[in-house]
Amino acid sequence: LKTAQGEIAVHLGPGWFVNREPVKIMPHDVIEVTGSRVSYAGKPALIAAEVKKGDQILKLRTADGVPLWSRG
Repeated sequence: LKTAQGEIAVHLGPGWFVNREPVKIMPHDVIEVTGSRVSYAGKPALIAAEVKKGDQILKLRTADGVPLWSRG
């Protein structure tokens, strides 16, 4: 993800989960990401809870941060 402060890696979730969702994120898309900032391999990263693309929303985690793919 390119931001005004530079690039940051965004972790969405497992491919099998993300790929089955109707919202498709492609390179150069303008998106808004909500999540938690973390350090991964010594670099800043973002664990995405939700990705907004236009009027579409890709939900990845609950408000408590629980991954939607781990719900039973």
